[in-house]
Amino acid sequence: MAFVAEMLQLAPERLRFPLLKLNEDSISKRLQGHDTTDYCQLLRQYLADISGDLVVLEGPGTLWEGGLFNLSMADMAEALDASVLLVTRYSWLNLGDLLLSAQQVLKNRFLGVLINDIPEDEQEIVQTQVVPYLQHHGIEVFGTLPSSELLRSISVREIAEQLQAEILSRPDRLDLMVGSLAIGAMNVNAALEYFRKGRNMAIVTG
Repeated sequence: MAFVAEMLQLAPERLRFPLLKLNEDSISKRLQGHDTTDYCQLLRQYLADISGDLVVLEGPGTLWEGGLFNLSMADMAEALDASVLLVTRYSWLNLGDLLLSAQQVLKNRFLGVLINDIPEDEQEIVQTQVVPYLQHHGIEVFGTLPSSELLRSISVREIAEQLQAEILSRPDRLDLMVGSLAIGAMNVNAALEYFRKGRNMAIVTG
């Protein structure tokens, strides 16, 4: 949330924290009938004092997540009279199924899709087969983004901050990016074979 706020230059009063956290406690209360909140109405109230030309609301991770609380993607779009732009990770096997299902569920509220994390060797097939097929079926493709090791990486500084870790050496290199993790649970000679295959790797060891 902090990253989005910074990139969009949003003032603090323009931000809202999540309305509901899905966890064991919240789900249990709902299942047992202890939570009878009308979350659609609560959502409308929650966002009532935000105005402007554009309000961006992050939806659930799937079309159906949150349905127990009447906060599925379709429920939220209906409650707020909102349009839905899907951002989905590329998958050759089920991308078409997912987007056709989304079109059926969201109907005229479905703006289209941005396809993310496309492997380099599959970008041509996306442009020549996937995008034309989706457009033929009335699904607008707003963009296609290639896989990026940098976007999947995290800096040494961020790892240290999240772990509240002590830096033992080379504090001048905290901005290096970590692209993968390995567990050092074997002897050094055996481990080196695996570590040499990694790039920008962080090793967790005793």
